[in-house]
Amino acid sequence: MKLPIYILAALFGGSVIASCNSESESVTMEEYEYNNLIVSSFSLKKNDSIVSNLDSVFFSVDLDNALIYNADSLPKGTRIDRLQVTMSLPTLQEANIVFRTAEGKDSTINYLTNPNDSIDFSNGPVMLKLKSYSGNAERSYQIKVNVHEMMPDSLYWNRSAVSSLPTSLQSVTAQHTVMLDGKVTVFTTDGTSVCMAVNANPFDDSAWEFTAVTLPVAGDINSISALGSTLYATDGTTLWQSTDKAASWTSTSVTMNHIYGASGDMLLGVRKDADGKYWHTSYPQSTETEVAEDCPVSGTSLPLLFTTEWSATPMMLIIGGRLASGTLTGDVWGYEAGEWARISKVGVPGVESPVFFPYFSFSESGAWRVTTYTTLFAVSEGKTYISRNRGITWSLGDASLQLPDYMPELNGAQAMVVPNEMSASIVPASASSWREMPVNSLPAWYTIETAGPSSSRVSRPVETWECPYIYIFGGRTADGELSNTIWRGVINRLSFKPIV
Repeated sequence: MKLPIYILAALFGGSVIASCNSESESVTMEEYEYNNLIVSSFSLKKNDSIVSNLDSVFFSVDLDNALIYNADSLPKGTRIDRLQVTMSLPTLQEANIVFRTAEGKDSTINYLTNPNDSIDFSNGPVMLKLKSYSGNAERSYQIKVNVHEMMPDSLYWNRSAVSSLPTSLQSVTAQHTVMLDGKVTVFTTDGTSVCMAVNANPFDDSAWEFTAVTLPVAGDINSISALGSTLYATDGTTLWQSTDKAASWTSTSVTMNHIYGASGDMLLGVRKDADGKYWHTSYPQSTETEVAEDCPVSGTSLPLLFTTEWSATPMMLIIGGRLASGTLTGDVWGYEAGEWARISKVGVPGVESPVFFPYFSFSESGAWRVTTYTTLFAVSEGKTYISRNRGITWSLGDASLQLPDYMPELNGAQAMVVPNEMSASIVPASASSWREMPVNSLPAWYTIETAGPSSSRVSRPVETWECPYIYIFGGRTADGELSNTIWRGVINRLSFKPIV
């Protein structure tokens, strides 16, 4: 039996080195062979009946720890009990793959003689046992085929991640939530008294600050809006303002029957004149324009400020509401530089005071590369709709993005997206009204492909990363009852630890 040429070369080279430098420690044949038991590459064979582009899934070969694995997990539900593999190996005497069968027995495949045999990866890690050509060295690799145990792009609303509205009142009949000075600010009322609760992190129960406040005479708690550090509200006719965090209110002497929200340094709204016509108005006041017949005059969502590459100033967007005719609309309207325009060509079903928020959605190419989209979300009639083109067209979100059955259908709720820093380790939450439970077997890695060489590697392990959470406050159920709740949700993929 002839020795491969690389072993002959090693033997010859080793004898030359030893003869030239007798004091240096020579490498033994066994050590050389062990160090050469390297798996150069590993992949799964194509099988579209299991999942498309299976042969494109990238596997890492960790030589230091003798571990082979796919960092980006296969989709949830992928069957991995009959997979074929392709490996690049050196010249060997043995390459045996040992796995556990469904019956709990060990099964061995000789990869050198039967490279097309199927392997069951569903019952735990599989071992690849290599023996050098001479038989003097052996090494074993552990092979893991990772599969997501949850849908990564699911909008996950943990049943336990629900809490009561923050308030100092014994009972609550109405609520409204806004962002004031960068903090979540929740107003609640029992019909007589009003409580303002402020917190930068709604998940931290201990950080809520409660203050007894007032509303303008006949002021509507649902009309409260914020512009910088100033609060505004309307009594259905007059616009009121508070510069001391709702401790007192003064009239602006401006008629504003409905408030859309803040844009730049102006508050935008609607005025109805004595003839029944509606006008776009503002505070401070500017030139008024008549409201178009298909533009809502009440019941609109909280506004969003959306920046595009085509404009130097953010555009304010609202969705839904009721027209002057009384008809409900599901269209998106935008305001920029003094102009109002209908943005959507395909809207959502007509709805009053819908939940409206900006977030993210993802798509995965056949090459297992993930693309992130800034996405607008709207909840209408209990269904989640999304738009990836700044509100121009809307479509019903995938089943994974729909609200779970245990969440009631809510109207008039407010959604806030709050920055959050995730940690690589799950720390149990302190005793509070929240009970955050980690998802079972949360995958330990996640990455989004980004351009540029600096993004392909990191210099140190990732211990924390940004994972914004969505909070939905209050709202009313189908029977008109106030929902005394805050729901906390996240797209699963954002909670996965980035690959190191």
